[in-house]
Amino acid sequence: MIMKTTLNYFLIASLAIVLFAGCSKDDDNDLSDKNNPGTDLSHSFTLTEDNTYLFYVDGKEYGGPLRIINSLNNSLYLSVDLMAAGNLASIGGLQLPKNTGVFTSGHDFGPGNGTNGNNVYLNVFLQIEGETYYAYSSHAYGFLESERVEGSECRLKITKFSGDYTTYRWWNMTLTTFIGEVEVLFAGTFKTKDGSKTIKVEKGEIRIFYELPDGAELVK
Repeated sequence: MIMKTTLNYFLIASLAIVLFAGCSKDDDNDLSDKNNPGTDLSHSFTLTEDNTYLFYVDGKEYGGPLRIINSLNNSLYLSVDLMAAGNLASIGGLQLPKNTGVFTSGHDFGPGNGTNGNNVYLNVFLQIEGETYYAYSSHAYGFLESERVEGSECRLKITKFSGDYTTYRWWNMTLTTFIGEVEVLFAGTFKTKDGSKTIKVEKGEIRIFYELPDGAELVK
């Protein structure tokens, strides 16, 4: 009877350890920060229109279309260009990791092309009311220490990622573009290059969806 009771306690304790470990893992992915709402990624994804973005600064909504552009480092990340609604001028951009998960600006993509042997780091920039704000660095590839913007940070939660840059023939042209679907939440603290001005970006969303055009033939 004592052995049976001891075994039951052992099984219960083992189950509790497993449950605790599972909860701890989930907690690691919960980026809600009650003391710094700029890093809160607990908001819901709402975008339904393809290739659009949305975010808020001081309660004001910013949004518009986006595009994926080719870069020297297509194998490392997606180059996302955020455009102003109406005139399609670029008002922001980032290098988007090609995977689901949570990523922070400054994420190391590894050695990049066009960097003179240096690594590429995840950067985000936004133009708000005539000012340019950065998360991590004002340098395109992020490896110059002198261009680091201290106290800035953007967090990305990529909840859906499928596809990649794809080469195909269409209308007698050979093209390489991103074909796939991506959904992202983001938020953070952005600063001007000299650090004199700061904005909190909240409830950010990105939706990307591109498919092969009718009649396209994949190039293998």
